[in-house]
Amino acid sequence: MLLVTAADTLHAAAAYAREHAGTSVWEGPIMPTRDERAKRRAAVEKVAGDIDALAETSLRECVSYMTFDELLGALRNLGFWIDGQLVSAVSFAMHRDEQAEPLLSSRKA
Repeated sequence: MLLVTAADTLHAAAAYAREHAGTSVWEGPIMPTRDERAKRRAAVEKVAGDIDALAETSLRECVSYMTFDELLGALRNLGFWIDGQLVSAVSFAMHRDEQAEPLLSSRKA
């Protein structure tokens, strides 16, 4: 998969979260019930949907990495982490877009 734009990387992060939504860290000595695992999986998949929505927004306007980081925080609170290399790719693409935004805006004037 070729990851070029912020939208590409965000969609890839969302896909990763969906693919691995059933794998998360649990705290405590008792194994979670089937219902608890299903609820956690659904919560991870909801955040993945939010990441996809952010990707779609990034096609129309520059989005802040902090917005993505808030979604990563929501995933961490669920005991789920997106692969570090994929997070780095998102960061690189989003920061590149943030730096290019003033240049693109000045061309419109």
